[in-house]
Amino acid sequence: MASISPRKDKAGNIISYQIRVSRGRDPLTGKQLTPYTTTYTPPTGWSNKAIERDLQKVTGEFEAACRRGEVLTKEEIRAKAQADQEAAEAARREAERKPTFNRYMARYLEELTIDHGAGTVYNYRKTLERAARVFGDMKLENIEYPALREYMTSLQTNGISARNTPFSIQTCKWHYATLHAFFQHALEADAISSNPMNRVKRPKQSKDVQAKQGTDKALNEAQVQEILKRAAEEPLNIYCLIVLALDSGMRRGELAGLKWSDIDFETGLVKISRNVQYTAELGTYLSTPKSGQGREIYLSHATLSVLTRWRREQAALFLKNGWKIDFTFTHDIGPEPINPNTITKRIRQFGKRIGYPSLHPHTFRHTSISLALLNGADVTSVSKRAGHSSVGITMDVYSHSTGDAQKRIASTLGDVIGKL
Repeated sequence: MASISPRKDKAGNIISYQIRVSRGRDPLTGKQLTPYTTTYTPPTGWSNKAIERDLQKVTGEFEAACRRGEVLTKEEIRAKAQADQEAAEAARREAERKPTFNRYMARYLEELTIDHGAGTVYNYRKTLERAARVFGDMKLENIEYPALREYMTSLQTNGISARNTPFSIQTCKWHYATLHAFFQHALEADAISSNPMNRVKRPKQSKDVQAKQGTDKALNEAQVQEILKRAAEEPLNIYCLIVLALDSGMRRGELAGLKWSDIDFETGLVKISRNVQYTAELGTYLSTPKSGQGREIYLSHATLSVLTRWRREQAALFLKNGWKIDFTFTHDIGPEPINPNTITKRIRQFGKRIGYPSLHPHTFRHTSISLALLNGADVTSVSKRAGHSSVGITMDVYSHSTGDAQKRIASTLGDVIGKL
C-alpha cells in the first residue's frame, strides 16, 4: 500500500506531498526495506478538491509502476548506473579486441606513418577508404573470404578510376596487395585469427594480354632511336628529360627531385637522393627514393652534353626572372621542382604526337633496365643502378631480359667454341 505525507513550508502551507510505497522486509534480516518514493507538487492555483483528485491519480499510477518493477530506489539507481558503466567498459574492451574495419583502419594508417612516406600512406588510405564503403561497420572477424572475393571481383568488373575509365589490372593488384597487408597486420595484432585474403586469388590477366604488355612495355633499340630523333625536335627541356630518363632509368619522382648540384659534369657521377611526390592533400613535396636509400650512377657523355645545353638555357631563363638555379626540371612559372604528374603528362602528350600513345615515364625506366640486361650487364649492377631493394626484384620483374641476355652470351660463346 502507498502512504502520502504532506510537506509544509515555515508558514504551515502544504508545498508538496511525498508518496511512499512499501517494499516489505528483507527476507534474511527481517529489516524494513527502503520504500519507493516520489514527490508530487500540486500546480499553482488549483483547488483542494482538484489537488486531491490528481494526487490520488498520481499515487495509483506510481504504485502500479512499482508493482511492475519500473521504479528503482536510490541504491538500485546507483547499482544500475555502475552496472551500465561496467557494461560500457566491457563493450569498449570488446571493441578494441574485435574492432570494426573502420576502427582498425585508423590504427593501421597511424602506424604506417612511422615507416612510410606521406605519399605511400595517402595511397593506402584511399584504397582502404574504398573498401570501407563495403566493410566499414563490419567487425574484422566477420569479414570472410566470400565477401572479399566478391569485392575483388567487383573491382575488376565495375571499378571506375578518377579518369572515369575501368580499373587496370595493376590497380586491382594494388587493391589486393593493400587489403592483404591490412588483414595480415590485423592477424599479427591478434585482432583476427586468420587472414581471409589468403584464400582470395590475386588478380591476373589472360596470357594473351600479359604477352602483349610484355612486348609493349619495353622499347627495342630501333624504337629508342626513333623516339630520340623525334624528341630532338621538341623543346630542349623535354628532350633533356627523355634522354636522361632513358640513360639513367630514374623514376619520375627522382627525375623531378634532381638538382644540378647532384651532377658531376667532369666524371658523369650523379647522386640520386631525392624523390618528389604529389598528393591532393599535401601538394608537391620532397621525400626519399622508393627504396628508402640514395644511390649513385654514371651518365654517358651524350647525356651530359644534352644536360649541359639545358643548364645554359635554363640559367638564361632564370637570370631573366631573378630565380635561383637549383632543380634540374622545374615548373614553367617558377623555380620549384616539377610535379611528377606533369612529367607523365608531358611524356604522354609527346608520345601521342609521334604515334606512341601509351608512352609513360616508366616506359623509359623499364627500357633502360631491359636494354642493359639484354646487352650483357650483370644483374647485380643493374639492380643497384635501378635502385631496387634487392636483386631478387630485378630478377622477378626482368626475367625475360636476363633470359635473353643469357641466350645472347651462350650464342657468343658458341661461336667462339665453334672456331676451336
